Amino acid sequence: MSSKNTRRRNISKRNVPKKHSQTYKPTKRPNPSQVPTQAATPPPAELPKPTQKGYWRRSFKFVYAILTLLSITASLIVFLPRVVVNPPSVPVDSSNVLSVSFDVVNAGFIPLEDVQASVGLGQVSRTVPLERNLIPTFDSRIARMGTRINRLGQDERFTLVGSDYFGMIRYADIAIVVTYRPWFIPFSRTKTFRFFTSPRVNGQSYWQSWPLGERLLATI
Repeated sequence: MSSKNTRRRNISKRNVPKKHSQTYKPTKRPNPSQVPTQAATPPPAELPKPTQKGYWRRSFKFVYAILTLLSITASLIVFLPRVVVNPPSVPVDSSNVLSVSFDVVNAGFIPLEDVQASVGLGQVSRTVPLERNLIPTFDSRIARMGTRINRLGQDERFTLVGSDYFGMIRYADIAIVVTYRPWFIPFSRTKTFRFFTSPRVNGQSYWQSWPLGERLLATI
């Protein structure tokens, strides 16, 4: 009996589970105040929407700039040097169309210096009518003493007498070439004015102005 009892005790001791040798350690939760918080990303800034007031302001600035540019251009045009040669009237001598005078006028506000006028030759004849398809270059010029003016002020003028350059002429296609220098510009400028004679039914010849690069009238 004693041996059986000891055997049972040994079996019962084998079947009894052993206690866990490790002790339970609870995990520590981090303190919320000590956990670093991620900075919040700010929302993207919204662009200001264009307003009706801003549109009209930009439009006003644009119109103002255009008006300013036009005003400056108009001022420059007004103050630019202007030389005018007035066409003559009916010749004093019907047999000589150059028995007339040409007035050179400073029609601008700016005084002109070193003003000189000469006669450019196109067609000049006593008997042969003018060739209407010919466009002269007026490169050949005649200048006389006394046609050079040192200074020509506003609305001042001087005169060229046609008979001082030619004798008895009946048909003429000439040009008055004026060289001048505005007082504020260091170089000279040249202006050419073309005139031709146009005979009428009554036998008189009249002077007419005409563009440089155009053919003459078909009725001359």
